[in-house]
Amino acid sequence: MIDPITIASASAALVGYCGKVSEYINTFVNKVHNVDTSVRVLGIEIDSLSRVFGLISVKFSEPSVDAATLELGTGPKGEPYWNDVMRSMDDCKIALASLERILYTIKRRAALHGV
Repeated sequence: MIDPITIASASAALVGYCGKVSEYINTFVNKVHNVDTSVRVLGIEIDSLSRVFGLISVKFSEPSVDAATLELGTGPKGEPYWNDVMRSMDDCKIALASLERILYTIKRRAALHGV
């Protein structure tokens, strides 16, 4: 069973990943100036995602949220959907970590070329 602290911790970690990715994107946008709109939108979406994870982390850190509260939320088969939420958060972590690695590589290569 998933407990509130696990959800709060995972959310807080995702805020960190979002922050790193957002920083890379914003730095890129500010340096390049002529950036496709989709890159700017990606930065906005990452910031929005970070705010959502931040709110989840704060809410699930509150003492009023306990394991019994989480058991109230069930999916269509009567199973707690928080397991699915955690799987989605794990998938998000993998995607953000991958994006962070890609952006770090781009930043490093740009620095080598004086950009």
